[in-house]
Amino acid sequence: MENQNYNSILTRVNHILTSMENDSIPIDELSQKLEEAYLLIEKLKSHLFDSEVQIQQIINSRKILTNPEEDKNGSQ
Repeated sequence: MENQNYNSILTRVNHILTSMENDSIPIDELSQKLEEAYLLIEKLKSHLFDSEVQIQQIINSRKILTNPEEDKNGSQ
Protein backbone atom coordinates (compact mmCIF):
# COMPACT_ATOMS: atom_id res chain seq x y z
CA MET A 1 0.00 0.00 0.00
CA GLU A 2 2.93 2.36 0.59
CA ASN A 3 3.71 2.79 -3.11
CA GLN A 4 0.15 3.40 -4.27
CA ASN A 5 -0.63 6.71 -5.86
CA TYR A 6 -3.48 9.01 -4.91
CA ASN A 7 -5.89 7.77 -7.59
CA SER A 8 -5.45 4.09 -6.76
CA ILE A 9 -5.98 4.76 -3.05
CA LEU A 10 -9.07 6.85 -3.81
CA THR A 11 -10.42 4.07 -6.01
CA ARG A 12 -9.99 1.57 -3.17
CA VAL A 13 -11.75 3.86 -0.67
CA ASN A 14 -14.61 4.39 -3.10
CA HIS A 15 -14.90 0.64 -3.61
CA ILE A 16 -15.10 0.04 0.14
CA LEU A 17 -17.67 2.80 0.62
CA THR A 18 -19.80 1.58 -2.27
CA SER A 19 -19.69 -1.94 -0.88
CA MET A 20 -20.82 -0.62 2.50
CA GLU A 21 -23.66 1.36 0.93
CA ASN A 22 -24.82 -1.70 -1.01
CA ASP A 23 -24.62 -3.93 2.07
CA SER A 24 -22.30 -6.26 0.18
CA ILE A 25 -19.73 -6.51 2.98
CA PRO A 26 -20.41 -9.33 5.41
CA ILE A 27 -21.01 -8.08 8.94
CA ASP A 28 -17.97 -10.04 10.14
CA GLU A 29 -15.73 -7.96 7.83
CA LEU A 30 -17.40 -4.60 8.33
CA SER A 31 -15.17 -3.28 11.10
CA GLN A 32 -12.04 -4.40 9.25
CA LYS A 33 -13.15 -2.66 6.04
CA LEU A 34 -14.09 0.49 7.94
CA GLU A 35 -10.66 0.56 9.57
CA GLU A 36 -9.03 0.08 6.16
CA ALA A 37 -11.06 2.95 4.73
CA TYR A 38 -10.03 5.26 7.57
CA LEU A 39 -6.36 4.38 7.11
CA LEU A 40 -6.61 4.98 3.37
CA ILE A 41 -8.33 8.33 3.92
CA GLU A 42 -5.48 9.37 6.22
CA LYS A 43 -3.06 8.40 3.45
CA LEU A 44 -5.03 10.55 0.99
CA LYS A 45 -4.93 13.49 3.39
CA SER A 46 -1.18 13.06 3.69
CA HIS A 47 -0.80 13.06 -0.10
CA LEU A 48 -2.83 16.26 -0.33
CA PHE A 49 -0.82 17.94 2.43
CA ASP A 50 2.48 16.97 0.78
CA SER A 51 1.27 18.29 -2.56
CA GLU A 52 0.13 21.55 -0.97
CA VAL A 53 3.55 22.04 0.63
CA GLN A 54 5.32 21.37 -2.68
CA ILE A 55 3.04 23.75 -4.56
CA GLN A 56 3.56 26.48 -1.97
CA GLN A 57 7.34 26.01 -2.20
CA ILE A 58 7.19 26.37 -5.99
CA ILE A 59 5.04 29.50 -5.73
CA ASN A 60 7.34 31.01 -3.12
CA SER A 61 10.47 30.27 -5.14
CA ARG A 62 8.90 31.88 -8.21
CA LYS A 63 7.95 34.99 -6.22
CA ILE A 64 11.51 35.39 -5.01
CA LEU A 65 12.89 34.98 -8.53
CA THR A 66 10.42 37.37 -10.16
CA ASN A 67 10.05 39.98 -7.39
CA PRO A 68 13.22 40.04 -5.30
CA GLU A 69 12.76 43.69 -4.27
CA GLU A 70 9.19 43.15 -3.08
CA ASP A 71 10.32 40.35 -0.80
CA LYS A 72 13.07 42.51 0.67
CA ASN A 73 10.70 45.40 1.34
CA GLY A 74 7.95 43.21 2.75
CA SER A 75 5.48 44.32 0.06
CA GLN A 76 2.94 41.95 -1.37
